[in-house]
Amino acid sequence: MTQAATLDKHLFVFFETEYCSYCRQMKRSTFREANIIGMLNEHFVSVCINASSREELPWGDSTTTYRELSRDHYDIQAVPTVWFLRPDGTKIDRLIGYCSGEVLLPVLQYVVGGYYDTSAAGSRGALGKEVSSQSDIR
Repeated sequence: MTQAATLDKHLFVFFETEYCSYCRQMKRSTFREANIIGMLNEHFVSVCINASSREELPWGDSTTTYRELSRDHYDIQAVPTVWFLRPDGTKIDRLIGYCSGEVLLPVLQYVVGGYYDTSAAGSRGALGKEVSSQSDIR
């Protein structure tokens, strides 16, 4: 998160697991599209987190595992899930399920444009309803 704040870029946090077929599909297709790569490289600090990993990492004054971080801090119940965060680490909203480049690109533009600050999004959050039912429930 420090890098995002220093660069004044949003965070794009992709939660996956090794057994998730939709996660692999996004990595093989969506994340290889030139327009998606360009947007992510120019405007985001991108992070990929294995939501089932028991590997420890520092968190505040203690440690946690990637699995606990995913579950307890980001409420990951299905993968793939993408969280969008402000440069200071404040949560904006998330997308749950597989996203094609056609779906993801306007969302990236929405976040980069800061439209979430003025959105009358209602109870579903800044990004609206869930993108897809194509996800693997943990």
